[in-house]
Order: sequence, then structure tokens, then C-alpha cells
Amino acid sequence: MSKDTRRTFLKTVGLGVGTVGIVGAATETNIGVLADDGTPSTPPVSEENWSTFQYDAANTGHSPGSAPSEYPFVEWSKQIGDGGYIISPPTIVDGTGYTVDTNGTLTAFDLETRETDWQVSLQNGTPQKDGQQTHNLSPTVAGDVVLASVHGVLHARNISDGSVKWTKSFDNADTENNWILSPTTVTDGTVYVSADEDGLYALDLTDGSERWSVDASGEMYAPAVVDGVAYFVADDGIHALDADDGTEQWHVEENRNPHAALTVADGRVYADNREYVMAYDADDGTERWSYDGSDYFGGSSAYADGTLFCITESGNPFALDGATGTRLWHSSEVGGSSSSLSVADGVVYVVNDGVFATNDEIGAFGLDAKTGDVLWRYQPRDVSHYAYQPASPTIADGTLYVGDDMGYAYALAPTAPDGTNWRFEIASETTEEFIRNSHLSPAVGEETVYSRTGWDVVAIDDESGTERWRFEEEIELYLAPVSANGTVFVVGEGDNTGEDLLYALDEQAGTVQWRHSFDSRVHQITASEDGTVYAYSDEQLFALDADTGKQEWVLTGDDCSPIHSPRTDFVVTDDDILYGAYSHLYAIDRTDGTIRWSEYHRLMYTGLAVEDGTAYVGVNGTSDDEPNNVLAFDVADGSELWSTQVTDMPIDGIAVDGDSLYATLGFGKTPLLVQLSADDGTERWRFEGNAKGDGVVTAPVTVDDTVYFAANRRVYAFDSDGNRTERWETTGTIAEPPVVADDAVYVPSVEQVGSGLLCFVYSFDRNE
Repeated sequence: MSKDTRRTFLKTVGLGVGTVGIVGAATETNIGVLADDGTPSTPPVSEENWSTFQYDAANTGHSPGSAPSEYPFVEWSKQIGDGGYIISPPTIVDGTGYTVDTNGTLTAFDLETRETDWQVSLQNGTPQKDGQQTHNLSPTVAGDVVLASVHGVLHARNISDGSVKWTKSFDNADTENNWILSPTTVTDGTVYVSADEDGLYALDLTDGSERWSVDASGEMYAPAVVDGVAYFVADDGIHALDADDGTEQWHVEENRNPHAALTVADGRVYADNREYVMAYDADDGTERWSYDGSDYFGGSSAYADGTLFCITESGNPFALDGATGTRLWHSSEVGGSSSSLSVADGVVYVVNDGVFATNDEIGAFGLDAKTGDVLWRYQPRDVSHYAYQPASPTIADGTLYVGDDMGYAYALAPTAPDGTNWRFEIASETTEEFIRNSHLSPAVGEETVYSRTGWDVVAIDDESGTERWRFEEEIELYLAPVSANGTVFVVGEGDNTGEDLLYALDEQAGTVQWRHSFDSRVHQITASEDGTVYAYSDEQLFALDADTGKQEWVLTGDDCSPIHSPRTDFVVTDDDILYGAYSHLYAIDRTDGTIRWSEYHRLMYTGLAVEDGTAYVGVNGTSDDEPNNVLAFDVADGSELWSTQVTDMPIDGIAVDGDSLYATLGFGKTPLLVQLSADDGTERWRFEGNAKGDGVVTAPVTVDDTVYFAANRRVYAFDSDGNRTERWETTGTIAEPPVVADDAVYVPSVEQVGSGLLCFVYSFDRNE
């Protein structure tokens, strides 16, 4: 049964009543959605669900399922809630996610369709302050109720439509100062919630009526309820109370200045007081051990298989033996965090923030639970700022869910999601110089995809994503490969010769057919279907025979009329080769290399497309007198046919398909795709993406009445009427246009990994 099918099944039939053992926890936890009398009872606990703060009533943060142990795929990302506000860790039950954001919006969304089921506002018009961290907002789902708190008021809503079940206000609530409640813990039909400067309450889940309460002061965190005992921490220490009536079982006063929720497992209660981690006997409160962390501790700990996993705000995650407190490992590769930890199937998940970690350390991490080694790290969009405060990681149905401070939720999966054929790693832990000085766009040949990897060119099977052959030379390749008529062309920097080399490789075997040397840097190459390779090398344009490498002609500029470096791709027509430079648009005769005409603008050409004797270009100006425009020229003589200004944003690229002209805009801003009439530049429709992202927008590509482009780590496909037909996701920035073949779409992806970069080629199913 596929993941999506299983989710749909769970949503349809629900979970049956039964029990499941939580590995390492103190007791078995009831799964039952409803009690025997039909009333809501206990949040569902299984590998398909994460129904409450830190997974279960013991606050272990340990799912019995699994999540990515290697570098993940982004199954999807979506802005949840009002947008622009920090969201809570998603609570996942039966294929539905629930979040509440710092604007007080509670949202239920379908994990399969990513559509919002319902959305309600829980606040009184005053957004909560940024200081209210998202791990204090986690909703809890029990039976047909979802619980969430805003401004000191606990809300119980119907999971089907968000309608009100009941609300509970607390006497000490101070909405102006954002007095808050802890996440709730629900067992056997009772809701346990701690209230700042007030105490612990036990409420009836069906109507919110108070069963009992105890007074306490200080910051409050999610209580733990295990084996009929409710544990909570306050300024005056740790309290253990009878869960039925609130009678005190024991009280330890030593633990002052608490900083996270208690974790209860294997007969021990784990707590921290910002500088120490302590373990107490769950039966009588006797101290078992203490660990001096010499640092303020961050979010709540996680516990699995006899090990307690902790993190500090300014330091790093570490693991302690649950029985003795002995430190087992300490990771120096991960910065501090205020978010809670989670663990599943031998992997510890950490999400660092911009407050306690450097930019290189921000993001989601998967650590080996036994050694602390970093298995993978992933940075969400636009996290390079101090205020980045992510949601704690949650796990459900094999997927890891994290959030960011702009309201985005990310689903990180261990395997390729539907619509993604494969992903091939072309470079790891490389440098920004590698990316900046090279092109990574793949080339497509017969059943094969070709990509440069830095020093090599690799041939990838287009069906399986496996390597077919690799071309290795002692030169650094710096241009993307070009494929035409059974030959792959690649360019590299010569070995201590000062020459650049153009290689022609056999597509099937990768063997060298010929090579041609240039005295200076080669900036761009292309190949025509009729057997000519064109290469621009420092004010010279060369035409070479594709079969032999023999020079057919060379166009050389002079001081009065230089041949400027290309700013657009070459476009080859039956008669001409056209390209846009910094301030010139050239039409060059293919037979002898003479310039037929050139058009001068004091502007930068940023896109070029040609169809039916008309050349369409994008130009980026420098003032109101020289705006960013789309222009059309007659290819025959270079005369201007029309021009139009789409917006004041820079133009990233141009594509044409019949009578439809497409322009992409928005580098560094909100991505925009616009369709214009190819006849006169009249705008027909536009698509505006979300401003959240890396600010990179690619040129569009048109195939079979469909336009493709990439922005903010997504690849989009639209039909000619402006309907979005597909959207795929990558883990990193897509800086080059999609390459579209018969059945697939290919893009390179560059992901920030610490101080280095990780690069992939993705293959997406075009017919999915």
C-alpha cells in the first residue's frame, strides 16, 4: 500500500482501539480515539501520527516509526495560516496536519492535497509576540477535538470544521503581556495544562470543566502524565500529583529556574534548570544523577532506547545515558537551538535557529543517535537572519515535518515523492566559486542526461538515474555540456597551458572524438542540428565543424567594433546566429561569420527568443528613461517592431511559443511569469509566486503549449491559458532554466550545506 493510499485509508476509517508500546517510555499508551462510553479519551499514538507535544504524554519526542536517515527529498512545502507568522510544529493525525501561528490562527490542512480543510482565528486582534516560541503553541488532537491556546485562553475545536467545542479562560491571563499556557497533555479524557504564574489544571475533555487544579508560579511547560501520575515543573521545583484528583505524591525543591518540559521514561523523570540536567526517581523523587552542562539548555529533550538527547541554546546537542547520566557523545557540528528534539529509528532530529546558531548552522539536521555524527542537514528557504525561529521537528508516516518563521511547513521524505523520477548528486561540499564560475544545466541526449561535476562529465541513465560513464581529465570543466547529433561538447581550463579546451565526446561511450584549443577563456558554446559548433572566446566568435573540430570561420572584433561577451544564450536559425550582449543585439551570418546587423541599447540584454522571423528580447535598464522592457525586432534587418514595459522589476528571461510570448521577472523579489501577445506585447495573464525564497527566478522554457520556469526551489508548469498543471520541489536553489525532454523535466539544484554547497540534478515526471 502506497503512502498516499495508506493516508487516505486512515482518514476514512480512523484508528481502532488498542495499545502500543512506546520504546523506552514508562508505560504502554492507549491508542483509542474514543473511550468505551463514546467520549474523546486519548490522543492516537502510532507511527502514522504525532498527535501532541513531543509525541506522547511522557514527552519523549520518540516516534516508533522512521524518518529520513539520509539527505531528504522535499515532498512539499506550503505556507500555512495567515502567512508571515511563526507556526507551531505540525500535529499530525490521520492524514491531517494542525498548526497554530503567532497571529492566533489555527489551521487544519490535508497532507495529501496540501489544501486547507478549515482555518479559524483564536485571538482577539493582538498578535502574540515573537518571544512566544513556537514549541509552546503545539496543538493536541484527541478524538474529535483539537486543543490550542492563545493569549491565556484554551480553545477546544471540532477537528472536522473548526467549530467551537468549548473555551477555557484563566483568571491570571494577561493578554497584553502574552501570558501563555503550555501545550496540553491528554490522557483518559482529561486535559492537563500548565499556566504561567498560575499552576496546573486538569480539565474535562468533553466540556472544559475543571476537575482539579494546584497553584504554582513561574514559567510553565507541558506536563507529563504517566501511570496515573501528572508531573510538572514550576519555580519551586518538580511536582508529582495523582492524575485523578491532584493529590501531591512528591515534590522536589532543588530544581529551580526550569527551562523545558519534563520527560518521563524508564521510571525516571528528566529535568533541567538551565545549567544542569537531572534525573529523579519517578516513584518518590529521589535524585538519581545530575549532569553539569555549563550552558543554558535549549528546547525539550527526547528519549529513546535508554538514551536522553539534549541541546543547549548556545552550544550543541549531546546524548546522556538515561540510567547513569554519563555523556555518550557531543556534536560540535550543530549549533544551539531553542526548539525541542525528536528521535525515530536511530536518528535524532534537530532544528536550529538564527538566535543561537550561525548562518552555516541554521536548518534541520539528522544525527546518528549512537554517535552524534551528522547524517544530513537541510536549510529551508531564506534562513540567513538572526530572527529565524523554526518549529520543532515532528514525525509521521515516515516523513519529517519542520516549519520556519514565515509560516512555511516542510515535509521532508526519505524517498523521492510522486512526480520525482530520481536525483543524482553531481557535487558535494564544494565552494561558491564552483557555482559562480560555471553552468550546471544538464544536457539531454539519447536515453541519457549529461552533467558536469566540476572536474568530470557524467552520463546518467534517464530512466534509472544511475551513472553510465564518466569523462575524467586533468582539467577543470566550467561550462555546462551541450549535446547534439550523438556528440557531447564540454569545455575546460587547460592544464597549466593557459589554453581552454573544447572536447567532443561520443554520447554512448564518453570517448574523445576530437578537441580544439583556444587562447583565451571560452564563455559560451552551442551546437546546431546541421553540424556546427559555435564558441565565444574573448571578443571572438568561432564556428567549428562538429564532426572534426575544424575551424570554419572566426569573427574577430576590433577596438572600434568589439564583439561583446554574450549575456543571453545563442539562438541558431536557418540563416543566422543571434545573441544579446551587455549593450548589443547581434545577428551573424552562419555561412561566413559576418555581422548582418547589430542593435545598440545602453541596456543589458537578459533574454532572447526567436520565432517566425521575429526576435524577442528582454532588456534591463538603469533609469526611468531606460526602463526594463520587452522588445521585438525583425530578424531580417534588426528594425524594432514594438516594445512594452511589464513591471519595474528586472527581466530574467524570455520564451516564445506561437503567438504567446513569456517573460519571467523578479530576481530578488516576488517571482512573476507573464504571458504577452507575440504580435504586439499586450499582456494576457500573469502568475505571481510567493515572495518567500532565495530570490532566484529562471528564464522560461516552452514545449508543447506548456511553459516551464523555476523560482524559489520550485519548478512550475503552466498551460497557455495560465492554469498551473504541475509543481515540483527541490532541496536547493534552481538558478538555470528547466531542460524539458519528451517525458521528463531536468533541473540542477544547489543546496547550502554548512560552509559548502551540495549539488544535484533532478528528474521530474513530465506526464505525472
